Amino acid sequence: MERGAPKKLNPKLEEQALSELDKKQNGKITKLIILLKYWNFNWGKPIKGYLIERLVEYIFEKIEVQSWNQAVKTLLNRANYILDKEKFLPDRVVNQYSVFDEYPSNKLKDFLEILIEAENYAQKGKWEDLFSDL
Repeated sequence: MERGAPKKLNPKLEEQALSELDKKQNGKITKLIILLKYWNFNWGKPIKGYLIERLVEYIFEKIEVQSWNQAVKTLLNRANYILDKEKFLPDRVVNQYSVFDEYPSNKLKDFLEILIEAENYAQKGKWEDLFSDL
């Protein structure tokens, strides 16, 4: 898939996958996505909402959400690893492509820097710096 080419979407597939994972995790996935989108909003929306959703789904397919603070720490840590080392997040519609293919490398670098900063706050328990309005 070329950068800038129209993205193929399957909203039903996206919704179904999210719904199944949310049921498996007792409704915690949707709440975690909302929490992370709230963080993202407080930080000026630096990361695309769809990217947050895909990262949450991908990371928590095999990891159970135990507590909110641990879930945020896990998400930020794993997201940093995925962006920095793996450099691949499967597209739900076209699995051999990465969601990252839609972004230029400098944008992905910006995302990584933001996630690293957020992870540092989370690891130190500085929740007010992440969720200033909570």
